[in-house]
Amino acid sequence: MNTVAKDAGSINYVDKRSCIKIIEANAVQKRLSMLDVIRAEIHNIIVNEEEFEVRQPILKRYKDILEMIVQEDNCSVEAYSLLAVIANELRLSNEVSVNYLTNCYTRIGKLFSKEEYAVWATNMAYFYLEEGSLQHIKSAEELLKKAVSQEILFPQTYYAYGRTLYELGDYELASKQFHKCYILTKEKKYRFNEAISLIKSGKSELAIQLLYEIQIYPFKTKLDAKITCVLGEELARHGEMSEAKKYANQLYTSSFCAFAIDEMELADFMYLIENYGAAKELYEQCNHYLINEKWISRYFYVLNCLGLKQTAVKKMKAIKKGIRNSLLDVKHHRSLFEEISEREEYIELEKQRLKNIKEGYARVFDQGEKPELEIHYDIQYFCFFIGCPRHAVKQMDMEFRK
Repeated sequence: MNTVAKDAGSINYVDKRSCIKIIEANAVQKRLSMLDVIRAEIHNIIVNEEEFEVRQPILKRYKDILEMIVQEDNCSVEAYSLLAVIANELRLSNEVSVNYLTNCYTRIGKLFSKEEYAVWATNMAYFYLEEGSLQHIKSAEELLKKAVSQEILFPQTYYAYGRTLYELGDYELASKQFHKCYILTKEKKYRFNEAISLIKSGKSELAIQLLYEIQIYPFKTKLDAKITCVLGEELARHGEMSEAKKYANQLYTSSFCAFAIDEMELADFMYLIENYGAAKELYEQCNHYLINEKWISRYFYVLNCLGLKQTAVKKMKAIKKGIRNSLLDVKHHRSLFEEISEREEYIELEKQRLKNIKEGYARVFDQGEKPELEIHYDIQYFCFFIGCPRHAVKQMDMEFRK
């Protein structure tokens, strides 16, 4: 049962003191720290209360209690971090969370151990990356660079630094941070990120070796399927078609959608290994994607290779009709757009899209050109906030909640 969940609203000084005493008693009983108890209770609220309106007043009460704790008893990185993440859960601006952590550094930053600095820097970087501007990303890089220079043992810090470098385009150095994460944890998600970073830095042969290490079949997780897809595509790009086809078949004969591999992604893989029959089937399963001029050009090429030009002719007619009907709707229903400029922009974009599709069709059927396939990989993203009550509850907290 939650310590402070009985009543909504703010609480006065006496109520806060009473709640703190109850939390302290629970902590002693369960042999946990008071902050561990609070984190476990917040986790329980987050995962069990789907409605924000229900969670909000309870989280506000914990925020009140933690503000008293940091002012009077326990001014620590852990306490301030909990305050920052509760503010985030309350859907306050990132600035509020950043201010909590800034106050923490102002008050006790000079007393930080290297581990405490790493926790503080990692959690501050979390909110900087949430902001997403180049200035914020560079601020995160500066904090994390100092943290990892002290040889700390938190994989979250190395992941945060690797992710920051990745977003800044320093893929080679990012790969080294993900490698450190893997050495510390042996978790394949970090090995995968290392491999993706190596591909982006032009070291795909080394990346293939790393992907071989972590590839398994049958798939157990979505990441297993993703690893197989990337490995197969990279092998194909290096001319290892026999090996690539083996991995394509593993995906094709599995419930690939259940592993977050969509039809278009697998269709492009089949296009890459020149399995045009499977590519056609998969492209047609995701017909809604075939409004994009690049994808439709590849579909036309597949049809051409299979001797199905009449199917392409019908598809081209349907596309023309669809775009023309769309433009007529816009013409007769001007209220679809709030601004005239938005309407005019839409019309121009649709006209340009039709022109591009026609040109792609002509290049395939008149010139015999094979459309290029550009493959875009990305790393795995996940929460790296140290002590996050939503994602990183310790086992002892799980026991506490039973």
